[in-house]
Amino acid sequence: MKIKLLTFASIICITQVQSVHSATLYTGAVISEITSGSISDYQNAPANHVAAKFTVSGALSELKAVSYYGFYAFGGDNALTVTNDVFDVVILTDIGSGPGTLIGSGQTALTATRSVTGSSILGFGVYLYELNLASTVALTAGNYWIAVSRNNPGAAVGTGGRWCWAGDHTGGPALQSQSAGQFVWSGTNNASPAFTLEDTTFAVPEPQTFGLALLGAAGCLAKRRRI
Repeated sequence: MKIKLLTFASIICITQVQSVHSATLYTGAVISEITSGSISDYQNAPANHVAAKFTVSGALSELKAVSYYGFYAFGGDNALTVTNDVFDVVILTDIGSGPGTLIGSGQTALTATRSVTGSSILGFGVYLYELNLASTVALTAGNYWIAVSRNNPGAAVGTGGRWCWAGDHTGGPALQSQSAGQFVWSGTNNASPAFTLEDTTFAVPEPQTFGLALLGAAGCLAKRRRI
């Protein structure tokens, strides 16, 4: 009976850290297609942001999480000493020629989970970022724009350079804004940024979850030794 209980506890732990998505709202370029990237970093001088266009087909969709690919470049520090990736996410309407008005409010200082992909662009390692929005964004069918910009606190020195949103540079459109405050969109670069929009959030492992899993594993081992 003890072994069954401990095994059940371990199964619960595994379930808690998995991310199950009921639907993907939109997928841009994927990791196998990206060839370069565009700076989207508040710490560039002047601040540089990239916005990507996307289309929602459902009658009513709830945007809850965003995943995307990016890398650090132009800083002379490929070791990447930054330990906390903080991003701002902005969703805007589409006016045909580019982004229009802000939908809801800009979601700032969101911490993303970063993982290594094994791919590289121009010698810089590409990372996968998974980020849960602070609040759900309701979207009806139509065209929209999303801007993802790194906004880490502190100076850029020692953080691996400017953050670049990876893309395939074959499609688009993507627009850039160079400003310290309000976005002023211009300069189509056809970056076709790589990102995916989800209607469910990414699971975040909890410290106590890992502790419970380890406890279960240790209990099973102890029981086997007695046998």
